[in-house]
Amino acid sequence: AGSEDGVAWIEILQNNVGVPPNVRDCLWQVQPARHYVEDKKLKKFLKTSDWNGGKNIAVPDSPDKSATDEHLEEMAEIFVQSNGVQEKIDTIIELFELMRATAEERHANLTEQVRVRGKEIRYGNVCVLVHNATGKLLTVTKQRAFDGTSKRVLL
Repeated sequence: AGSEDGVAWIEILQNNVGVPPNVRDCLWQVQPARHYVEDKKLKKFLKTSDWNGGKNIAVPDSPDKSATDEHLEEMAEIFVQSNGVQEKIDTIIELFELMRATAEERHANLTEQVRVRGKEIRYGNVCVLVHNATGKLLTVTKQRAFDGTSKRVLL
């Protein structure tokens, strides 16, 4: 394994090679798979909706994951009044709800990562290999193992 121009690549070495020439580039971290459903919804919403009324308004700060619906409505009211987009109040409330859901998802991902840290990975567990040099992800799942196109991963 290695990295060239920020792109991770895998190289099959000869059997007689004891230590690869680029040991630093061969380091991977094994992490539990993360969920990005809410994050994808938020990105799609920001990209496709007219939440800012065509004005060049920065995305507001994300509400806390434990914010109540009433608190989100208060935050939305303050935001629309300070930016002059009163007609977009429902859209801004939806934006804050998506941001709260994204914060909850990120917290759940971190909690899961802490929960499984140091535990044995068993057959059927979905994990992600993070290349240390580039930060690129390699996802290994049970389904990919059966489709015949995946490579065998030895750690």
